[in-house]
Amino acid sequence: AFLHQPFPAIPLIEQYVDVGNSEAIVQNCIAAVLSDAGPSVILGGAGLGKTMTCMRIVQACSSKMETIFLSSSQIASRADLLKSLLYELR
Repeated sequence: AFLHQPFPAIPLIEQYVDVGNSEAIVQNCIAAVLSDAGPSVILGGAGLGKTMTCMRIVQACSSKMETIFLSSSQIASRADLLKSLLYELR
């Protein structure tokens, strides 16, 4: 019997596993965020862990600053981005 569903439909940070160089990517992005170096871009195919990597970055930075995680790709304009940010900051 499993304690958790082995392959959930959405990523769960509790199930994060460092695969390949994913932790190095996380640490590079954290360093960029904390040093105000500008945005980081994480590219990869479907199912390769981009969302989990972003969730890990948020988890690591949340003790140092206010963080939000925008999981929607329905941001087509600056106004959409601002609405999403304000909604998450509520």
